[in-house]
Amino acid sequence: PAALPLRPDDQWFVGLGFASAIDAEKYRTEPLSLIMVVDRSGSMSGEPMAHVKDALHALVGKLRKGDRIGIVTYGSVPMVHLEMTEFDGNSAKLHKAIDAIQIEGSTAMEAGLAKGYELAEAELPHSHGKTRLMLFTDENPNVGNTNAHGFMAQAEAGSRKGIGLTTFGVGVHFDAQLATRISSVRGGNLFFIDTQ
Repeated sequence: PAALPLRPDDQWFVGLGFASAIDAEKYRTEPLSLIMVVDRSGSMSGEPMAHVKDALHALVGKLRKGDRIGIVTYGSVPMVHLEMTEFDGNSAKLHKAIDAIQIEGSTAMEAGLAKGYELAEAELPHSHGKTRLMLFTDENPNVGNTNAHGFMAQAEAGSRKGIGLTTFGVGVHFDAQLATRISSVRGGNLFFIDTQ
């Protein structure tokens, strides 16, 4: 069930599965370079940010040798919270960086995405496999360009360079319209973190 507070008429999310000739026992995914773009604006305080941090800690627990991670945060101003770091041997450093994310300011999402893509592009020559942005937000941009066209342009340009985008909608403020649009480009997908 969809259960989106701001889209009460949406009843279902639908997942599609496809058959593959890949041998599941032998298949090994490529290493990942993940850039987490985390909304730390005031609307993310409390339970939404707690859920994001839980998700990030869980993700670190699934990383493998060869994977790399960086964190960009944005409130009123975007910043690189953690430069790209090899997972192997740095698990404690990654968990500490996640715990150190603090709430601040408004929601300059376009600027936050731009900073994330900047870090991702710089990472491309160093990645051991695929590079992907993971955006965590309650989807209420209110500073800078809040128009969907600006976000779409970034997602499309990133996709052309081989940078995927996964959007995680967080909390009761989440409205899927913007996230659905920017996640519709090649290599994009969308998930919802329910805080209720």
